[in-house]
Amino acid sequence: MLREAPKAQYGPVTSSPTTIGQFWYSIGLALSTILLDRMTVGGVTDKLLAAGVQPDLVGTAVTAINQYVSAGTPPSTALARQALADASATYASAFSTVMLITAGLVLAAGGIGVVLLRRAGAGVNAGTS
Repeated sequence: MLREAPKAQYGPVTSSPTTIGQFWYSIGLALSTILLDRMTVGGVTDKLLAAGVQPDLVGTAVTAINQYVSAGTPPSTALARQALADASATYASAFSTVMLITAGLVLAAGGIGVVLLRRAGAGVNAGTS
C-alpha cells in the first residue's frame, strides 16, 4: 500500500486502515455490550419469573442490580439478593454465548478471506502462465 502512494500522501493513506479498524472495533464493542446486557437482563427476568416472582417486582429487582453495579450498594431485600445471584450466573452464561458468537463471526470472516485470497492468487497465477 505504501509503495503505491506518493510520499506526500503517506499520512492519509496510512491512517485510513487505522480509522477503519477503530470504526469496526467500536461497532463490535457496542454490539457485544448491548447483546451481553440484553441477554443478562433477559436471563435474570426469566429466572425470577420462573421462581414465581410477581412481574411488577421484577423491575424492582433489576433496578437493585443496576444500583449494585453502578454504586456498589449491596442489595437490601431477599428479592434483590436473589436477583443478584441470578445475574452472576446469567452474566457468565451470556458472556460465553457472546464469545462463541464472536468466534463464529471471526471464523467466518477468516474463511471468506481465505477464499478471496485463493481466488486472487489463482487469477495472478493464471495471468502469469
